[in-house]
Amino acid sequence: MDIVNLAIKKALAGSWDEAIKLNQKILEKEPENIGALNRLAQAFTQKGNFKKAKSIYRKVIKLDRFNPIAKRNLEKLKKIKKTTKLSPAQNPNSFLEEPGKTRVIPLVRLGNLDNLLSLNSGQPLSLETKTKSISIYDQNKHYIGRLPDDISIKLSWLIKRGNSYQAFVKRVEKNKVLVFIKEVKRSKINQNYPSFSGGSENTYLPTAIIIKD
Repeated sequence: MDIVNLAIKKALAGSWDEAIKLNQKILEKEPENIGALNRLAQAFTQKGNFKKAKSIYRKVIKLDRFNPIAKRNLEKLKKIKKTTKLSPAQNPNSFLEEPGKTRVIPLVRLGNLDNLLSLNSGQPLSLETKTKSISIYDQNKHYIGRLPDDISIKLSWLIKRGNSYQAFVKRVEKNKVLVFIKEVKRSKINQNYPSFSGGSENTYLPTAIIIKD
Protein backbone atom coordinates (compact mmCIF):
# COMPACT_ATOMS: atom_id res chain seq x y z
CA MET A 1 0.00 0.00 0.00
CA ASP A 2 1.45 3.39 -0.97
CA ILE A 3 1.82 6.16 1.58
CA VAL A 4 -1.10 8.23 0.25
CA ASN A 5 -3.57 5.35 0.55
CA LEU A 6 -2.16 4.51 3.96
CA ALA A 7 -2.65 8.11 5.10
CA ILE A 8 -6.26 8.01 3.90
CA LYS A 9 -6.81 4.67 5.62
CA LYS A 10 -5.50 6.00 8.94
CA ALA A 11 -7.75 9.05 8.67
CA LEU A 12 -10.79 6.91 7.91
CA ALA A 13 -9.95 4.79 10.95
CA GLY A 14 -9.64 7.89 13.15
CA SER A 15 -5.93 7.26 13.79
CA TRP A 16 -5.14 10.96 13.65
CA ASP A 17 -1.60 10.87 15.11
CA GLU A 18 -0.53 8.35 12.48
CA ALA A 19 -2.36 10.30 9.77
CA ILE A 20 -0.42 13.43 10.76
CA LYS A 21 2.93 11.63 10.56
CA LEU A 22 2.15 10.08 7.18
CA ASN A 23 0.94 13.31 5.59
CA GLN A 24 3.92 15.20 6.99
CA LYS A 25 6.17 12.55 5.42
CA ILE A 26 4.47 13.14 2.06
CA LEU A 27 4.95 16.89 2.44
CA GLU A 28 8.66 16.49 3.14
CA LYS A 29 9.03 15.39 -0.49
CA GLU A 30 6.10 17.36 -1.92
CA PRO A 31 5.59 20.50 0.20
CA GLU A 32 2.83 21.79 -2.09
CA ASN A 33 0.80 18.57 -2.25
CA ILE A 34 -2.76 19.91 -1.87
CA GLY A 35 -4.28 16.57 -0.91
CA ALA A 36 -1.75 15.94 1.84
CA LEU A 37 -2.15 19.49 3.16
CA ASN A 38 -5.93 19.18 3.35
CA ARG A 39 -5.67 15.79 5.06
CA LEU A 40 -3.12 17.16 7.52
CA ALA A 41 -5.36 20.12 8.38
CA GLN A 42 -8.29 17.76 8.91
CA ALA A 43 -6.20 15.59 11.24
CA PHE A 44 -5.14 18.62 13.31
CA THR A 45 -8.79 19.70 13.44
CA GLN A 46 -9.79 16.33 14.84
CA LYS A 47 -6.97 16.61 17.39
CA GLY A 48 -8.34 19.97 18.50
CA ASN A 49 -5.41 22.02 17.19
CA PHE A 50 -7.59 24.52 15.32
CA LYS A 51 -4.84 27.14 15.04
CA LYS A 52 -2.54 24.74 13.20
CA ALA A 53 -5.38 23.51 10.99
CA LYS A 54 -6.32 27.06 9.97
CA SER A 55 -2.71 27.85 9.15
CA ILE A 56 -2.50 24.83 6.84
CA TYR A 57 -5.80 25.62 5.13
CA ARG A 58 -4.57 29.17 4.49
CA LYS A 59 -1.47 27.72 2.86
CA VAL A 60 -3.69 25.59 0.61
CA ILE A 61 -5.67 28.66 -0.44
CA LYS A 62 -2.44 30.48 -1.30
CA LEU A 63 -1.54 27.58 -3.55
CA ASP A 64 -5.06 27.11 -4.90
CA ARG A 65 -7.27 30.12 -4.15
CA PHE A 66 -10.46 28.33 -5.22
CA ASN A 67 -9.85 25.05 -3.41
CA PRO A 68 -13.37 24.20 -2.11
CA ILE A 69 -12.23 21.88 0.69
CA ALA A 70 -9.85 24.38 2.26
CA LYS A 71 -12.26 27.31 1.85
CA ARG A 72 -15.18 25.43 3.36
CA ASN A 73 -13.26 24.04 6.32
CA LEU A 74 -11.47 27.31 7.02
CA GLU A 75 -14.82 29.10 7.25
CA LYS A 76 -16.06 26.42 9.61
CA LEU A 77 -12.98 26.73 11.81
CA LYS A 78 -13.36 30.51 11.98
CA LYS A 79 -16.71 29.95 13.69
CA ILE A 80 -15.21 27.71 16.34
CA LYS A 81 -14.24 29.51 19.54
CA LYS A 82 -10.88 28.91 21.15
CA THR A 83 -12.67 27.35 24.13
CA THR A 84 -14.51 24.85 21.95
CA LYS A 85 -13.65 21.31 22.98
CA LEU A 86 -13.97 18.00 21.27
CA SER A 87 -16.82 16.28 23.07
CA PRO A 88 -18.11 12.72 23.26
CA ALA A 89 -20.74 11.53 20.84
CA GLN A 90 -24.07 10.39 22.20
CA ASN A 91 -24.13 7.66 24.81
CA PRO A 92 -23.45 4.37 22.98
CA ASN A 93 -26.25 2.74 25.00
CA SER A 94 -28.62 4.86 22.91
CA PHE A 95 -27.69 2.67 19.94
CA LEU A 96 -28.68 -0.65 21.46
CA GLU A 97 -30.06 -2.99 18.82
CA GLU A 98 -33.83 -3.41 18.85
CA PRO A 99 -35.27 -6.13 16.59
CA GLY A 100 -37.45 -4.62 13.89
CA LYS A 101 -36.47 -1.07 14.87
CA THR A 102 -32.77 -0.75 14.08
CA ARG A 103 -30.41 -1.75 11.30
CA VAL A 104 -26.81 -1.12 10.26
CA ILE A 105 -26.89 -0.30 6.55
CA PRO A 106 -24.06 0.23 4.02
CA LEU A 107 -24.65 3.35 1.94
CA VAL A 108 -24.49 3.39 -1.85
CA ARG A 109 -23.49 6.16 -4.27
CA LEU A 110 -21.11 7.69 -1.76
CA GLY A 111 -20.23 11.37 -1.72
CA ASN A 112 -16.89 13.17 -1.79
CA LEU A 113 -14.08 11.31 -0.02
CA ASP A 114 -13.02 14.41 1.90
CA ASN A 115 -16.51 14.70 3.40
CA LEU A 116 -16.34 11.06 4.42
CA LEU A 117 -12.99 11.69 6.11
CA SER A 118 -14.63 14.17 8.46
CA LEU A 119 -17.14 11.64 9.80
CA ASN A 120 -16.87 10.05 13.25
CA SER A 121 -18.55 6.96 14.63
CA GLY A 122 -21.71 7.97 16.49
CA GLN A 123 -22.07 11.27 14.63
CA PRO A 124 -25.71 12.21 13.91
CA LEU A 125 -26.81 12.30 10.29
CA SER A 126 -29.92 13.57 8.56
CA LEU A 127 -32.22 11.76 6.14
CA GLU A 128 -33.76 13.44 3.11
CA THR A 129 -36.65 11.54 1.56
CA LYS A 130 -37.18 11.88 -2.16
CA THR A 131 -39.61 10.15 -4.52
CA LYS A 132 -37.99 6.72 -4.42
CA SER A 133 -34.78 7.29 -2.49
CA ILE A 134 -33.41 8.46 0.85
CA SER A 135 -30.19 10.48 0.85
CA ILE A 136 -27.97 10.90 3.91
CA TYR A 137 -26.30 14.20 4.87
CA ASP A 138 -23.98 15.26 7.68
CA GLN A 139 -24.67 18.13 10.07
CA ASN A 140 -23.18 20.60 7.60
CA LYS A 141 -25.54 19.41 4.85
CA HIS A 142 -22.78 17.65 2.94
CA TYR A 143 -24.04 14.68 0.94
CA ILE A 144 -22.72 11.38 2.32
CA GLY A 145 -24.56 8.72 0.34
CA ARG A 146 -27.90 6.98 -0.22
CA LEU A 147 -29.71 4.07 1.36
CA PRO A 148 -30.06 1.05 -0.95
CA ASP A 149 -33.18 1.22 -3.13
CA ASP A 150 -35.12 -1.57 -1.43
CA ILE A 151 -34.67 -0.03 2.02
CA SER A 152 -35.30 3.49 0.71
CA ILE A 153 -38.61 2.45 -0.83
CA LYS A 154 -39.82 0.74 2.34
CA LEU A 155 -38.73 3.51 4.73
CA SER A 156 -40.09 6.23 2.45
CA TRP A 157 -43.47 4.51 2.52
CA LEU A 158 -43.39 4.20 6.31
CA ILE A 159 -42.30 7.83 6.72
CA LYS A 160 -45.19 9.04 4.57
CA ARG A 161 -47.47 7.08 6.89
CA GLY A 162 -46.10 8.78 10.01
CA ASN A 163 -42.91 6.99 11.07
CA SER A 164 -39.73 8.89 11.96
CA TYR A 165 -36.09 7.79 12.12
CA GLN A 166 -32.66 8.82 13.35
CA ALA A 167 -29.38 8.02 11.60
CA PHE A 168 -25.83 7.88 12.93
CA VAL A 169 -22.41 6.99 11.57
CA LYS A 170 -21.51 3.40 12.48
CA ARG A 171 -18.21 2.97 10.71
CA VAL A 172 -16.29 4.56 7.86
CA GLU A 173 -13.81 2.73 5.67
CA LYS A 174 -12.34 3.47 2.28
CA ASN A 175 -15.21 3.26 -0.22
CA LYS A 176 -17.60 2.11 2.52
CA VAL A 177 -19.84 3.91 5.00
CA LEU A 178 -22.09 2.05 7.45
CA VAL A 179 -24.92 3.93 9.12
CA PHE A 180 -27.08 2.96 12.08
CA ILE A 181 -30.77 3.66 11.41
CA LYS A 182 -33.14 3.74 14.36
CA GLU A 183 -36.92 3.94 14.33
CA VAL A 184 -37.88 6.57 16.91
CA LYS A 185 -41.59 6.73 16.19
CA ARG A 186 -44.02 4.20 14.71
CA SER A 187 -47.37 5.63 13.69
CA LYS A 188 -50.58 3.92 14.67
CA ILE A 189 -51.31 2.79 11.12
CA ASN A 190 -47.83 1.24 10.89
CA GLN A 191 -48.10 -0.84 14.04
CA ASN A 192 -48.10 -4.11 12.09
CA TYR A 193 -45.22 -3.06 9.80
CA PRO A 194 -41.75 -3.39 11.37
CA SER A 195 -39.15 -1.11 9.83
CA PHE A 196 -36.58 -3.86 9.45
CA SER A 197 -36.50 -7.63 9.39
CA GLY A 198 -33.66 -10.07 9.99
CA GLY A 199 -30.50 -9.55 11.98
CA SER A 200 -27.96 -6.78 12.21
CA GLU A 201 -24.23 -6.77 12.87
CA ASN A 202 -24.70 -3.92 15.32
CA THR A 203 -24.57 -4.16 19.09
CA TYR A 204 -23.27 -0.80 20.27
CA LEU A 205 -21.73 2.15 18.51
CA PRO A 206 -18.37 3.19 19.91
CA THR A 207 -17.94 6.47 21.71
CA ALA A 208 -16.26 9.01 19.42
CA ILE A 209 -15.42 12.68 19.35
CA ILE A 210 -17.09 15.29 17.20
CA ILE A 211 -16.71 19.02 16.86
CA LYS A 212 -19.64 21.03 18.14
CA ASP A 213 -20.23 24.06 15.95
